[in-house]
Amino acid sequence: MQNFNLDFMLTTYDSTLKQINDALSGYGEGIDVCASGSPDTAQGHIFKIRLNTKDPTLIFDICSQFGRITSARINEEGGEECQN
Repeated sequence: MQNFNLDFMLTTYDSTLKQINDALSGYGEGIDVCASGSPDTAQGHIFKIRLNTKDPTLIFDICSQFGRITSARINEEGGEECQN
């Protein structure tokens, strides 16, 4: 099964770094969740999230329960090359 490197931003209004980290633990490796800038009550909290996973859809489903996902980058590792 392929591995994917995810790098994205998550904007949320009422979630903490610990809640997001706890929700993602067990679904990926090398999980790095950090606050990006100061919390702004009008704009919410912005978290930068990086991790390796076998199921990026599951990660995005989990995170979408916390808020809005933006600036997503997905890199495949070990994918099979297409042959014509």
